[in-house]
Amino acid sequence: MQPLGAQTRPPVVTDPPIARSLFGDVRLAWLWLPLRLWLGWDWLNHGWDKFQNPGWISTGAALQSYWERAIVTDPKPVIMYDWYRDSQQFLLNVQGVHVVCEGRHVW
Repeated sequence: MQPLGAQTRPPVVTDPPIARSLFGDVRLAWLWLPLRLWLGWDWLNHGWDKFQNPGWISTGAALQSYWERAIVTDPKPVIMYDWYRDSQQFLLNVQGVHVVCEGRHVW
């Protein structure tokens, strides 16, 4: 037993050696560069496609369709958390798609 008022340190959990070498060694940054460039390009490319699509920007039809498919509960719920499904249902009920697409925040 420790004396009253003594401070204890939390245990330190270290990463496995392979994880330390892959993610913590600066010399292996070149290994991750192609993956990071590809992911960045893919993200920008798909974002630009959505930006040019009127279904995402002007009318909001794509976002509305996404929300409608997300709140389906039969045969199995797509969104497992009720509070999040309810928030998506709320946005559909108040037609939050048009508010979001006009550049204003819903909340």
